Amino acid sequence: MKHAVKFFEQLEANNNKEWFEQHKEYYNATIKRPAELFSELIADNISDLTGKTHFGKVYRIYRDVRFSKDKRPYNTHLHMLWSHENSQSTQPAWFFACSPSMLSINMGITSFKGEELLRFRKFVDRHGDVLFDALGDADCRFSDWGDSPLKRVPQPFAADHRQADLLIRRSFLLEHPLDDYAQFHEDIIEAFSHAVKKMLPVWTLLSTKL
Repeated sequence: MKHAVKFFEQLEANNNKEWFEQHKEYYNATIKRPAELFSELIADNISDLTGKTHFGKVYRIYRDVRFSKDKRPYNTHLHMLWSHENSQSTQPAWFFACSPSMLSINMGITSFKGEELLRFRKFVDRHGDVLFDALGDADCRFSDWGDSPLKRVPQPFAADHRQADLLIRRSFLLEHPLDDYAQFHEDIIEAFSHAVKKMLPVWTLLSTKL
């Protein structure tokens, strides 16, 4: 991960095709290929811990700038995703993010739309107390990724609902920073396993009750 962070620091300062083409071979050999192997190892690890077969994906370094005002061509972070077979949009997934300013493991759902959002609110209304307790033991925080929360509790739920903070959410994505592992912990797979175990009760609730 140390090599990745250093590379992305340099890329942030030189986010252009000319610089990247000069360093593309290094990126492929030192970051992309190890990341693909890491993705496979973590997929097996998550599958063992959850009892559900998971598949990994390493996101491309190339940005889709067609509809973006930001025309920088490259992502300046390493981003991975693991989801289980037959996973639907309301099923929680696992994520890994590595950048010069962040090293974290995330879990959850990045966006609820339409009926999915209504189902999530009913889930919170029925199981919110259990979910709240599980969140307290998960050693994590809500991520800034995903759709931002509402400003007030949606109807028909009472404004003073005891799980109001959950009812206003339009996404549910938890973040487990790897600060406890001194950022460049030698055994990143061990760190990942620790985080998955911490967040597993929340994942189970979302997977079975949502």
